[in-house]
Amino acid sequence: MEAQKLGRPDEGKMIKLAVHFHTDKISNNENKKIAQINGKVFAIANRQRGIRPTKPESFNNLRELPKAIINTINKAGIIIVDKNFKILGLNENLICGDKNELQMDVGKRQN
Repeated sequence: MEAQKLGRPDEGKMIKLAVHFHTDKISNNENKKIAQINGKVFAIANRQRGIRPTKPESFNNLRELPKAIINTINKAGIIIVDKNFKILGLNENLICGDKNELQMDVGKRQN
């Protein structure tokens, strides 16, 4: 996998996930910075942390991206903690915040 090549000498200090957006239906003649809204998320191998690469978790739009991230974290066996090392339960609110707050933020940006 191409994302595995992203390893750096400090690989033991970070656990990395990769998000790839599809570009297969976009012409090569178009702007090179265009990507489709769907793609895949996967964990990148980290030998020092015992992380093995995961099979890609697909998402069809950006609303599905948090769930794909959570599923990838769970598949890789990664435990997420807060700054006090309290284990956090993974759900979409942890990544996105409360849906009501999210809607309020979007409304503010549109005004």
